Amino acid sequence: MLAPVVRLEFLIFVYLRRYFIDRHTDLERQFNINVDDGKITLAKPLDRETDMWHNITVTATEVNFQHNFRRERGVTADFP
Repeated sequence: MLAPVVRLEFLIFVYLRRYFIDRHTDLERQFNINVDDGKITLAKPLDRETDMWHNITVTATEVNFQHNFRRERGVTADFP
């Protein structure tokens, strides 16, 4: 006796999320960002005597290849 053939279909949603610093807001490149998880780190030490605060804009982009759409969100952060 032959076993019945079972067909399984899985919907796989492929999302690609990336994070970027708007380099127009970080001209001196004092900050780095991990493109995969959005973690922000310092590229060089901050000097409060030369700059009292820093303002950068981070953009998160999410792409779904299955449904062919792209979504972006931006946030601006101040570092006193």
